[in-house]
Amino acid sequence: MAANDRIKVSSQNRQEQVCLDELRPYLRPWRCTFVDQRDDFGRDGVVQIVDEEGEECFIIPLTFWVQCKSYKGAFEDNHSDSIETRHLALWTDQFALPLFLVIWSVADQQFRFRSARSVREELDRSNPDWKDQATVSVHYRRYDGYSTPQAAQSAIVRMLKDEMDTKGGVETFHATRRRVVLTTLIPAGRVETSKTMQAEGSRPITLVVGEGWLQGDLNAYEVSADRALAAALLLYEEVWAPMWSVRVCLDLLGEDLTFDLLERERIKLFTTIDTFGFRFDRGAVTGELVSIQRHEDQTMEVQIQRLLDPKYAPSVSRRLTSYIVAPSEIQISRVLEITVADLKRENLRKLLGLRPLIADEEPAWDAILVNRLASFNFSRTFGQFLRADVVQYEGGMSRLASEKDYDLYGLNRRFENIRVFDATLRHFGVPDLGQLLQRIPLHELIVLSDGQGAQAFRDWFWSEAAALIGSGADLTRSFLQHVEHLVQQDLRSFRFVQQLKLRFFQPFDSGYVLGCIVQPKDPAFATTDAKGEETLARQRRIYCQYRQTLIKDQVGGIDPYAKCPCGSGDKYRFCCGRTLGS
Repeated sequence: MAANDRIKVSSQNRQEQVCLDELRPYLRPWRCTFVDQRDDFGRDGVVQIVDEEGEECFIIPLTFWVQCKSYKGAFEDNHSDSIETRHLALWTDQFALPLFLVIWSVADQQFRFRSARSVREELDRSNPDWKDQATVSVHYRRYDGYSTPQAAQSAIVRMLKDEMDTKGGVETFHATRRRVVLTTLIPAGRVETSKTMQAEGSRPITLVVGEGWLQGDLNAYEVSADRALAAALLLYEEVWAPMWSVRVCLDLLGEDLTFDLLERERIKLFTTIDTFGFRFDRGAVTGELVSIQRHEDQTMEVQIQRLLDPKYAPSVSRRLTSYIVAPSEIQISRVLEITVADLKRENLRKLLGLRPLIADEEPAWDAILVNRLASFNFSRTFGQFLRADVVQYEGGMSRLASEKDYDLYGLNRRFENIRVFDATLRHFGVPDLGQLLQRIPLHELIVLSDGQGAQAFRDWFWSEAAALIGSGADLTRSFLQHVEHLVQQDLRSFRFVQQLKLRFFQPFDSGYVLGCIVQPKDPAFATTDAKGEETLARQRRIYCQYRQTLIKDQVGGIDPYAKCPCGSGDKYRFCCGRTLGS
């Protein structure tokens, strides 16, 4: 091609030009450089963030592209527009600079902003085949608009920092959008139990799924859905919860508030393409942990409909489908590999209450405990995939987390044993803001969690208070003053229960708890339970009684206290039940 050869491009797009003309003064003092207004280029301009202080200007090393469009009419709550798929792929490539889609209404003089990456994430979960289309729809919702340029600029900076934050959730807490994974959300008065399914065929099998919590296993306050949701939304910008908890959210919050939180991604629901369970042949005394493929006819909508109370219309399950995240990157087979390795560790077996004898297969009557360990590993794996800051556990599982971290991360032996380490972690932590339910109704706390005051509180807490608490300081008057300012109430009578956070040690001395060689890749973990060892001991006692019932149901009138026929010398209830040589 010669230097004077012409390349044909489309004519100037006047619709984009109108938006660009309005955008420049809206983003002042930021520097907007418009590179092209032709609809086949894919990018209209680049913005350099600049701060002005008096007569001085300061450049921030955050830069982003913009793609603009005007709309003649007034915006609806959910305004939809289309873009070319090839452009979205270009904007969200791993090497691409962040890009914001900007749309401006001529009628009501409003801007709305969407990050291209957030659009792609939404399409990935709602329309996995979007790449095969020529164009895709982008939804600009009311919360994508901001009442003032200052509010818009503040939101854009936070979104940019979050997209560029590669260390958050890996080496430290995220700087702007903190993420928590909730593992247990239970309505008051209920206990989640396992499900046992029978499958007929040439080889009839029994399948046990779920963690199988028994009556008395869980601290009701610790797993209460209203407390956990209130505390999480006040402390974190992004709250991840298992898909099955959607019914809990709907019952507690109602449809309008639940969908509002889902649309703004304050709450995000997750599941996996496949799942796991403990399988054993009908009549057998041993079995194994297996991966379970979902049936093809079990669409997401069908699964959600089964979760919901009949009072919810089918339209609710259809609407919920687009909000469920089921990442294909989460491999259940990998979770099972980790669990099988853990089942060979005597310390973890002892904590759970499994028999000391380590074998390739586990007794059928210990299916629930095996599933419980797999559920624990799934939560850690999912949190690692998300780069979540924290995984929230009930007291017993948090004790398992401290056991694994003490062994795996090359810990400084300043902590003479695991109990000292676990107690230290529980001593330094986050005050439990779920207690505010004693004074303020749940709906009011959730509305409060979305205000500017709550965002300022979170920014202060994660940048300053966390390091203060982690350094061994008591909960100071400064913290109470910030919470009092947030809720506009006198809280001096409150004694905040503390939570566990592994990473609180890192801001002031990473070598104090963690060895210098091994960096943790798992998220921090949290609990409101102050005595994890006692929690596990209580759960072991409860399961010990339950195991006797299961043995009698499985193998008849055998005395659980008799010697196991496998020849190990252990009592039947602590062993495998297999005959010698089997």
